[in-house]
Amino acid sequence: MRILLIDDAEPIRATVGEMLAHFDPEVRIDEARDGDEALLRYRECGPYDIVVTDYDHPGLNGYLLAEAIRKENPGQPIACVTATWEAGKVLWQKLKIPTLAKPFETWQLEQLLEVAAKLVEHAK
Repeated sequence: MRILLIDDAEPIRATVGEMLAHFDPEVRIDEARDGDEALLRYRECGPYDIVVTDYDHPGLNGYLLAEAIRKENPGQPIACVTATWEAGKVLWQKLKIPTLAKPFETWQLEQLLEVAAKLVEHAK
């Protein structure tokens, strides 16, 4: 499994990375600290099994980053981890990207990834 994880907070990236690795010991996580770095990494190494982004980070924010990725690859599963439900509401309404508000449990992250993958499969 290959995951692109975008968040400007080092402790959150580490925690989410550990949770993601829990699901699949063979997981490869590419990390980015901002939306600009993430889009470059996506263009170099994508597509990924899933992109997990925060909503608020430097460069392209979560919405603009998700929009750019979806323009390049409409089938890319994307999930958002954010501080508030309000921030994720825009992602859901405009791009059908599921959101999970922090703090959360490992099982909630697992559900989020499953929903993101099913939404893309259903859209095909």
